[in-house]
Order: sequence, then structure tokens, then C-alpha cells
Amino acid sequence: MNTLNENYKAISLIRPKSITATETGTGVDVTQYEDDCMATMHLGALGGTTETFIGTIETSVDGGSNYTTALTFGTITGAEDNYSAAGRVNLSGVTHIRGKIAMSSTSASLVSMSILVRAKTGGATTNSTTPAA
Repeated sequence: MNTLNENYKAISLIRPKSITATETGTGVDVTQYEDDCMATMHLGALGGTTETFIGTIETSVDGGSNYTTALTFGTITGAEDNYSAAGRVNLSGVTHIRGKIAMSSTSASLVSMSILVRAKTGGATTNSTTPAA
């Protein structure tokens, strides 16, 4: 019987960090994973109360050259410290995925974004403590 950590892997799309401008993560190859994943976005200590944040998950079907929006978490205001959101992304035909958090101000704010993926049947284990680049 497989254990949860042998089948699933959390991959950072935007590692926890303080940002002062729009942050776009590096594309991650997802061809070895099943067709669905769960994406999460977290906003921690925000720099003010008037800025806005729009988190999106972008996917590519051409090896990471061109990206389109697959999921939008919605508009979050600076008044919503410690905000988390989650959503489903279909990876069918997708080669790469990345996260993007657009913000409307330059006040430093703590953010992160990640996905939870599952190995394809018969594929290698996804158990790893190595984060995505």
C-alpha cells in the first residue's frame, strides 16, 4: 500500500518571500504528474491596507514558452492579512506551470504560492524534500 507522501508532492511556485512588485515564478515541468493539481496562494503580513493582489496560475502547453491563465484566485485587498486561497488546475496537455501575484503598491508584503501534484500511475515516486527551482 502506498503512503500519501509517495503519491503526492508539494511544489513551490513562488517560495515564501516579501515582495514589493508583481512576482512571477519560474515555470515548473509537470509532465510526470496526473491531470489535476491543487493550487494554493498565501498572503501573510501585508504592507498596507489599500493595495490589491491578484493571484493567478498560468500554464503552458509548448514547453514553457507561452503561458495562459488557468486559474485566478480573485482580488484580495491589503486589509485581508493572513489570507489563503485554493483552487483546482487541469494539467491535461500542460507541460509547465507557474504562479503570478500582481500587486498594486510597493509596500512590502509576504506571499507564497504552491501546487500539490500526484504521480502518474506507474511513474516514479514523488516523495522529495527538494523544492522546485
